[in-house]
Amino acid sequence: MKKLQVTIMLDMEVPDSWSLVDHPDGITVLDIGGGKFLDITYIPMTTKEAQVGATWSNAGEDELVEAVLDMIQGEETVMEMIMVQ
Repeated sequence: MKKLQVTIMLDMEVPDSWSLVDHPDGITVLDIGGGKFLDITYIPMTTKEAQVGATWSNAGEDELVEAVLDMIQGEETVMEMIMVQ
């Protein structure tokens, strides 16, 4: 068995009204207003197309998605709000 480590970094411009909050589930999430919270996490995507412009999806792949998610031994998401001028 091999170990795969994936690092994903997103830079997003978000509305000034969005803020980082500690959710009761024990995770830091975005409060996007209207009583809604946004967590950003990993979702496996697949395609059967081996060419540029392939269509990637997680629809209809429930067993594969569950198997891949079961392989995850740890996940860490760090969100930081940086003010831009």
